[in-house]
Amino acid sequence: MRSVIVASIAASAAAFAPVSQKAQSTQLNAWIQDQVVGVTPPMGYFDPLGLSYGKDDATMMFYREAELKHGRVAMAACLGWDLDAAGVH
Repeated sequence: MRSVIVASIAASAAAFAPVSQKAQSTQLNAWIQDQVVGVTPPMGYFDPLGLSYGKDDATMMFYREAELKHGRVAMAACLGWDLDAAGVH
């Protein structure tokens, strides 16, 4: 009985021992530069509709600036809507 208890304790202790694993890379090697417009850290290059096909970097930077500007205007509009609904006039 005592050996069964010792064996179960040893087996449970082995479950928490660190396991050596090789680092696996899931990054695609298609991009040489990390600063290409459209590359973001969590997703990489994400353009499922192909809207950036044939566009140069200047056009893509303009699109990015417009997206940021419109997003900020939309956030300000939502804040104004919430303040108006709260009774602040």
